[in-house]
Amino acid sequence: MPPAILAKAIETTRLINGDENDTYHFCKQQERTIAAHCARPRLGPPVKPQLSWEAFSHLEQDAEDIRRTLTAVLGKNSKGVNILLYGLPGTGKTEFARTLCGEIGAQLYAIGENEQSIASAFAEALQNNSFLVFDEVDSLLMDRQSAQRSWEVSLVNEFLSQMELHPLPFACTTNQWDIIDPAAARRFVFRAEFYYLNQPRINRAFELFFNSAAPSSALALTKLTPADFANVRERAEILGFLDDPERIAHALAEACRLKPGGVSLGF
Repeated sequence: MPPAILAKAIETTRLINGDENDTYHFCKQQERTIAAHCARPRLGPPVKPQLSWEAFSHLEQDAEDIRRTLTAVLGKNSKGVNILLYGLPGTGKTEFARTLCGEIGAQLYAIGENEQSIASAFAEALQNNSFLVFDEVDSLLMDRQSAQRSWEVSLVNEFLSQMELHPLPFACTTNQWDIIDPAAARRFVFRAEFYYLNQPRINRAFELFFNSAAPSSALALTKLTPADFANVRERAEILGFLDDPERIAHALAEACRLKPGGVSLGF
């Protein structure tokens, strides 16, 4: 039993307010997993799922059309091309931007939290010819009509000024489209909304993360995101239930339950 696994078992026990019996149970699960793993022929280091954004992101319109259009435009390094990616947390907005960077052969550069860092971010992206991504840009582009402090208005003004002058493509992500300043929203050439996963995306994500078709109990969930799959995958590796689709589906349902509105079932 490696010390790191014992430490993780103790940490998990504390999280669930358990006792030494729970720690023992977690360790035994890991011991069985390690024994089974060691008994199999080793073909090389373990490989994490190779995921592509179109395999699991649920966009408002056909994902392949968006990818093809943006890749063609950004591949030309067109001036003034900018993208606003908005939607629910964990739905793949940042990963979408990362994938675009890889497809056009650009270096990713992020973020900015105040006026000075906004200017610096744009300047450094320009100097390095990088694809700039402002992740969770809510505070930088909030509606100035609802601002309560002068510096909040100043942040938006600074961002809009830099946005107008920047000659390279860049992207912003936000979880809160409804608070974005209207003048800022109008300046984005492309806008794409991300949703919870639909049934085909849930099944595809289940296959990619767990090498198994999704059980009906998982397909009935309507509030799943790619981030939920990544989180449950990590937990399943630690607790040793990667080969138990129903338990995985239960863990995914628990992730949905913790979201506003609780678990939503249906098609």
